[in-house]
Amino acid sequence: MVQISISLLFFALAWLVPVRLAAQEPFKIIVPFSPIGGSTVPFWIATDERLFQKYGLEVTPLFVGGSSAIVQSMAAKQFDIGLIGGGGVVLNRFAGGDLITIGAHGGILTSDCYAKPEIKTVGELKGKTVAVTRFGTTTHFSALAMLRLANMRPNDVAFVQAGGVAESLAALLSKKADCAILGYPSN
Repeated sequence: MVQISISLLFFALAWLVPVRLAAQEPFKIIVPFSPIGGSTVPFWIATDERLFQKYGLEVTPLFVGGSSAIVQSMAAKQFDIGLIGGGGVVLNRFAGGDLITIGAHGGILTSDCYAKPEIKTVGELKGKTVAVTRFGTTTHFSALAMLRLANMRPNDVAFVQAGGVAESLAALLSKKADCAILGYPSN
């Protein structure tokens, strides 16, 4: 859904860096991210091409399964910044939190629903299980949007928190869930 773009990530990280001389040590920061998938490719390109170092930053990526876990860590002041979906930030604000979204490189949901072969329509999911990474994540919000478009309510299905996109796929393939909300490359 909403994630920090690389250019805006540079801006945000630069804001966190005090004015320094080029010869000084780089500003070190850990950036938790989720998911491992196509939506985080720009972050990996910047990391692999050492683009952060050009701006005096030493960025250490840290995978955390699900943006809701990252939001909790940021609210607890464990991290200053995170690469996450926007839904978790919205929920944080609704609960009185102070997290903000700095930018996004996509304005659409990029998750799809994959179901067992016998399920042909969203309406046929009534009473079935839907695997999402965690509550409050992009996959959860994608599932809620899908249900709403089919005139269904969240309590028409049973949500299973799988912990990650790969785990959601495993839940579907092992028949522990009737469908799974997946992002690329898992889909």
